[in-house]
Amino acid sequence: MTLRVLHILCDLSGGGAERLVLELAARHRPDFDVRVATVQGGGPLQAAFEEREVPLLLGGRKPGWGWDQKTVRSLTAAIDGVDIVHTHLFAGH
Repeated sequence: MTLRVLHILCDLSGGGAERLVLELAARHRPDFDVRVATVQGGGPLQAAFEEREVPLLLGGRKPGWGWDQKTVRSLTAAIDGVDIVHTHLFAGH
């Protein structure tokens, strides 16, 4: 049985949470399907995620408090069928 995990971050900036998720996603057990979604798009670590072939869904929300419908729909679709959603930091929550 495969366990499907989705990590949600604000973006892929070079902070500690983003580096932690990169390591978790790149070093998971073979029976885990790990994906990463962001709320506000990519960042400096995007290339590292892509090099390690971590599936990414990059949101398009602008910084601030508002939400755009496209990002909400994308995240909702990404969550569908996932067993565990692990959010990180304020925007990810």
